[in-house]
Amino acid sequence: MTKNTTYDGATSFDWSDPANWSNGLPVNGDSVTTPTLLASFDGGDGANPDSSATTDAAGDLLGTTSGGTNGDGTVFIVGRAASGYAARPLTVVTFDGGNGQNPVAGLFVGSAGNLYGTTIQGGPNSDGEVFQVTKLASGYSSTATPIVAFNGLDGAGPQSVLAIVGAPEMPVCLDVLQGGRRVARVLANHYRADLRAAGFGSHAFEVRIAARLPGPVEIRGAADGAALSLTEAALAA
Repeated sequence: MTKNTTYDGATSFDWSDPANWSNGLPVNGDSVTTPTLLASFDGGDGANPDSSATTDAAGDLLGTTSGGTNGDGTVFIVGRAASGYAARPLTVVTFDGGNGQNPVAGLFVGSAGNLYGTTIQGGPNSDGEVFQVTKLASGYSSTATPIVAFNGLDGAGPQSVLAIVGAPEMPVCLDVLQGGRRVARVLANHYRADLRAAGFGSHAFEVRIAARLPGPVEIRGAADGAALSLTEAALAA
């Protein structure tokens, strides 16, 4: 299951790269299942999404692409539907150089539901920026507001997803083990305000295991192997 990633049909993916791990992608040893196409870009609405999508509180998928109407990139949303997801991405923001250009990193969903991201070029000084897309009562603003504009001397070309230092806001990659064997690798990137309020971070995950193996189920951090407690795993699963 690949609910956190949409794919441009012209894009190939290297599954050995952690940046391309998707939500609930089952692994069996070193083998990987085939991803399921959710939405397809046509260039005018974006192309070649370089990073994993994230989810908001409503379960919609959000991400960035190159291409778009101006060729400078987009912020897109794939809406959650009653039976899955919309077949077409909807452009939320179209970049035009002045408001940013070429967003290659994914989006960060803040606690108020606003979206934050970076562009490697464009913005007021043409050296890239940190931008905000404001959450509205229904949907999102169509404007990307620069909140930091790099000028070369203080940096240029940011290419990574944002994080709040000291806050449990960042999605995390987890390993699912059963009987001591890794059966899935999952990105916990479903924003959940209730988890944040309970002190268990702010992102949940969903994973399906292809075949049940004997032995206890464990959830561990992919980076450090730290085990989640049963309470944390139950709330996040």
